Amino acid sequence: MKRLSNSEIKDLNKQLQEQYTIENFISKKDKVEQDENIIFMNEKKTFFSYENKLIPTLQTLMQSSNFNFKKITVDMGAVKFVVSGADVMRPGI
Repeated sequence: MKRLSNSEIKDLNKQLQEQYTIENFISKKDKVEQDENIIFMNEKKTFFSYENKLIPTLQTLMQSSNFNFKKITVDMGAVKFVVSGADVMRPGI
């Protein structure tokens, strides 16, 4: 595992700002390491690289308020079917 330098962290922040309009997600105090395609921040998997794009892990999305994704709410009666693998189509939401 390779620890990233401050200039590499700046490049990551710049890439995140271009992709997700997030400013300074990674601070200088964070311990940032890279192992092949996976980026660790403070020893937690935070991003992975896919087709030259940084993709946040599910844990990062759930813990961070910086990513503004649209959310939907489904009726409790639909939960059983969605968990069983039913498709969630836009007209049904």
